[in-house]
Amino acid sequence: MVAAVAREEQLHHPASPGAWDAGVQLKEEGLLSLRVIRGDRVEALVWDGRAEEVELLLTERGLAWRCTCGLSGALGYCSHAVATILVSAERGALRGADF
Repeated sequence: MVAAVAREEQLHHPASPGAWDAGVQLKEEGLLSLRVIRGDRVEALVWDGRAEEVELLLTERGLAWRCTCGLSGALGYCSHAVATILVSAERGALRGADF
C-alpha cells in the first residue's frame, strides 16, 4: 500500500494542472483501451469527446510518452497519458517501469 501511494505521488507531480484528476476519471469511466502491449511499449486509445492515441515507451532515461491531444511534454503528463499510465500500472503492462 505504501509503495502504491509513493508511486501515485511520483506520477501526480509531473502531471499538468488538472490532468491527474481528469486522468483518474477517464480510467474510472473505462474510457481507455490498451491496443499494443510489449515489454517496453504500450499504446492506448482514450475516448475524451474524441479518440486520442497515447504511446508510452520505457527508455533508459525513464518513461517517454506522446499523445495526439498535442500536450506531449509541454506541461507534464496530459489526462490521457495519466489514464494510460494508471491502467498500464494496474495491469503490469510495462515491465520494469517504476510506477
